[in-house]
Amino acid sequence: MDADVITIEHSRSDEKLLSVFREGVKYGPGVYDIHSPRVPSTEEIADRVNKMLAPIYGEVKPALENMVSAAKQIRVLLASAK
Repeated sequence: MDADVITIEHSRSDEKLLSVFREGVKYGPGVYDIHSPRVPSTEEIADRVNKMLAPIYGEVKPALENMVSAAKQIRVLLASAK
């Protein structure tokens, strides 16, 4: 199989699989289970993101900064469209 992306769901495993991944491996860990009716708290999501940033911080920090910046731009556009 020729795959560019493989998804491994581990949000319910309390990040136990996170230690399996080493430098050089590209992965996108999830912060909550989209199939669960349970809504995680802001603190829980922030805690998971912080745990995930430790091994991949250099690559992820600029991408997260850009995502936040883009979200702010979209919020301004949506607010002005109302």
